[in-house]
Amino acid sequence: MDKYYKTTDMAFASILSYFDFKLIETKKIDHNKVEFVFDYSIEIQKCMKDYWAGELQVEPKSYFYGLKAIKGMIIYTLNEDNYNQFGGGGEIEN
Repeated sequence: MDKYYKTTDMAFASILSYFDFKLIETKKIDHNKVEFVFDYSIEIQKCMKDYWAGELQVEPKSYFYGLKAIKGMIIYTLNEDNYNQFGGGGEIEN
């Protein structure tokens, strides 16, 4: 069974996308809140640890454009019925 990592943290979702973790879908969980669902991998835990410790380094322009893309996904998902499925804090789910 696949495992997923879920987060509603837009900045961390942008970091995960920046480091090429696979975004599976976005889900509208409230009238103004979106959950990002990523394929789980053990590297996400290290990324999360480094993120909260302030030890990650990113190329600013690339991160900014990724953040804009995540914001666009939020707007799109909030205007859709329930979720967006992609081919391409949080929690881990089995």
